[in-house]
Amino acid sequence: MRIRSLFSAAVILTTGCANVTVKTDIEMNHKTDITTQLKNIYTRSDLPGFAVVVVDNQRIIYQNIQGYADLAEQKPFTAQTVQNIGSVSKTVIAFAIMKAVELGHLKLDDPINQYLEYDVINPHHPDKAITVRHLTTHTSGISDSDAVYARSYVLADPEIDVVDEELAAYINPLRGNELIDDAEFLKRTLSKNGKWFTTNSFIKDAPGETYHYSNIGAALAAHVVERAVGMRYETFTEKYLFGPLLMKQTGWDEQAFLSENFAQRYYPGDVEVPDYWLVTRADGGLYTNANDFAQYMIEMLNGAQGHGELLSSDSYQEMFRRVVFDKESSGVFWSINDKLQPNHSGGDPGILTVTSLRPKLNRAFFFMTNISADEDKRLMKSVKKVLKAVSNHFK
Repeated sequence: MRIRSLFSAAVILTTGCANVTVKTDIEMNHKTDITTQLKNIYTRSDLPGFAVVVVDNQRIIYQNIQGYADLAEQKPFTAQTVQNIGSVSKTVIAFAIMKAVELGHLKLDDPINQYLEYDVINPHHPDKAITVRHLTTHTSGISDSDAVYARSYVLADPEIDVVDEELAAYINPLRGNELIDDAEFLKRTLSKNGKWFTTNSFIKDAPGETYHYSNIGAALAAHVVERAVGMRYETFTEKYLFGPLLMKQTGWDEQAFLSENFAQRYYPGDVEVPDYWLVTRADGGLYTNANDFAQYMIEMLNGAQGHGELLSSDSYQEMFRRVVFDKESSGVFWSINDKLQPNHSGGDPGILTVTSLRPKLNRAFFFMTNISADEDKRLMKSVKKVLKAVSNHFK
């Protein structure tokens, strides 16, 4: 099972759904009812459950829910079903960064060490400062060393028995991980005197030169926000984002999986993924549901169109400004394709998510499923069919 750093780049292709070439035996045209299409795709798939939501800049214009949040209990997947959404969480860091800038707490081109309680220095380029902007565009040079980043996953029950051999190969190395504060995790990883420090946590290119997707870099950006504003990241995002949007089932609660609305997470073959926590919550650990996230998409779509309510038009313009790095492009944590459509995807044990904004079409899309679909070609084919059907219908 792969961690979210390897998934995000692979699935970004699906966010430009109209261009995905997926052969299907279902007629994808406006004559076929979209709800029927999605029902047929689900029925022929091995997806346990999913939700797909389409909004314009005022309201939800379409929502479709299929399958189960828990197969064993036959509990339906609903618009209130909660799950973690993987790297789509990074789009919230983008908002937090720009809100902190607006409030005068930091600037994008400030060196991050200006805010940290220890220095983060690329050992290959000790004289080149890493800036906030570098973190937001994945050009900081910070890398997710497998040996270190795996420590960010902590099992709720380290003694749990895992029978499936493929899943066990991923779970077993996590059994000794400890639930620590994300600030401590980052210090142990990135401080030269840190317990887990290794030069492998940095690429050899200088900060600002090369796009290199980094979960740890994203988590560090959220920590920079904390240090700059003098408030926990969780509190800051609740105050300025989730609260104003009335996203009451959205947040960073480590115990969210205990909620009756939480989806059971699956590995391919309907193998239940053991409950786990994410130490670096900001880079992939947001919990939400389809209804709540729709409100977030409406605000982001308005922002991309120049008239959001929670940030100024200048801040949204900066957030969604496309900067090209060779074959990659980025805004402030959002991926921006060549059609200037902000998008992001997310994958973690037992989940897969995709979101995409289409400002010119006045549409935004969100998809969530409670299975590691990126681990199975057949599952991914089903996901792409869903995305293509929705994209084609609402284009």
